[in-house]
Amino acid sequence: MGSEYNTLQLISDLSNRLGGLSQASKLLGYGKTYLSDLKQRITNPNVRGYNPNYLFSLNNLNIFKKCIESKLGDKGNYCLFLINKYIESNENLKQYSNEQFDSNLNFNYFYRINTLEKAYWLGFLFADGSIKMKNRQKPWYRISLELSVKDRLHLQKFCKALSLNPTEVIKERTRYKKYKDEIRKYPMVYVYFRCKPMVKDLLNLGFSGSKSERKYLPIPFQKVDVNINKTQYIRRLFLVAWLL
Repeated sequence: MGSEYNTLQLISDLSNRLGGLSQASKLLGYGKTYLSDLKQRITNPNVRGYNPNYLFSLNNLNIFKKCIESKLGDKGNYCLFLINKYIESNENLKQYSNEQFDSNLNFNYFYRINTLEKAYWLGFLFADGSIKMKNRQKPWYRISLELSVKDRLHLQKFCKALSLNPTEVIKERTRYKKYKDEIRKYPMVYVYFRCKPMVKDLLNLGFSGSKSERKYLPIPFQKVDVNINKTQYIRRLFLVAWLL
């Protein structure tokens, strides 16, 4: 892996220190198979998600630290030393695990709606997007969008705004729907990606998983008063961009 201290070494050292893979996984704040599953993903090319260069994210490592400190106290100091050694030995660790799926994604794009463009794309998601929080009872944090194939250019613009490469992430498929007792084909374009921080930001803005649950304006636009001052005027412009 080209590192002085790689992921397999950290897993091995932590499991030896904490009483085996299962016990270590639980003490680190995850399910009992967490480390053993990761070990398989790193070493076994036949396992789905095989990645011999897998690196923990800083978010994961911070969770490890907090759990060790709360559960072990001073007895966990050597484990903290191992984690810090791993951080120092591996440059450019991702902030979140799901960044490893697409390192170009601007994951905090919707953290603050401070431009008309962001307000517009937020409205675009409210209109045609969806979020999937879990898959097979596991956290998933997937954002997806699907449009008619004639709107491909618009989907490309959305991807570029988030720093995603449209040629890599936009796919095509055919939907079959019944219309007046006739089955019709509808060519579609779609994109989906997983990003925990972006999903959390969207939820904080008032986004919900499906259209049927969206009954209110996004939180930033809920206090647009009749009396106009400069702040209210700007907020109203953002609301109009969202409505577009």
